[in-house]
Amino acid sequence: MLTRALSIGLLTALIPLLFACAKKSDPLIVVRGVVQIVQGKSKGSGSLVTLQGCSLPVLLTNKHVVPRARPVRVSLPISGLHVWVDSLVPLNASGRDLAVLALTQDQARRLMSSADVHMPIRGRGQADSSFARQNQQPLVALGYSIRSRSQSPTLRSGVVLKSLPVPLRGGYDLLVTHALDQGMSGGPLFDANHRLIGINALHGSPAWDHDLYYENGALVASRDQRQVESLAMAISSQTIVDTLLASKSFVCVE
Repeated sequence: MLTRALSIGLLTALIPLLFACAKKSDPLIVVRGVVQIVQGKSKGSGSLVTLQGCSLPVLLTNKHVVPRARPVRVSLPISGLHVWVDSLVPLNASGRDLAVLALTQDQARRLMSSADVHMPIRGRGQADSSFARQNQQPLVALGYSIRSRSQSPTLRSGVVLKSLPVPLRGGYDLLVTHALDQGMSGGPLFDANHRLIGINALHGSPAWDHDLYYENGALVASRDQRQVESLAMAISSQTIVDTLLASKSFVCVE
């Protein structure tokens, strides 16, 4: 308990190293690996990414994967690596279903050395934050499905059926046809050129009701509600970038 209190105190006391490009250009996001994240009964995935302006990688995932500010187990099942991470970085209560987990140098070294070797997609590039939001664009989703017995991430193919000009509450702005399973939330979504288009968020027809409102408070039109309720959803890289840049509490932990 004392160790955790000290680490939290250190995190909040460090001088924030905000993205150097915050006022010049979008930060680059490069995916280095896919991990499994477990917190209590919650199981999901995370994208191990490097960000421009940060010397250490971070874990990008969904807030519903790490609903509480307490330690989470980060794993690479195929290598048997398990790391406990307890530095959940607040994102200024944006209301979006996004979360960032900061890593220590040792945690980053251990995860990077194994994740890069077992990354199932090669030739990956920076996030395509200028994604044209073209419907029917083929994408590949990665994540640790709870239905899979494999120790490697599950790959699912699909397309962007609809891109929303205004995100739904939670930041969801890509409706996709991927058969996402529970456990794949937080995993990366790549285009045909292996660029990061976003992260998986909700599988189709989840056990809970979808929020049928946009972030601006407008109600989803009745003709679109069936799609929203039945399709899987993702959060685009542009929305991720916007959220990080708008969050003054986001820091790069040295």
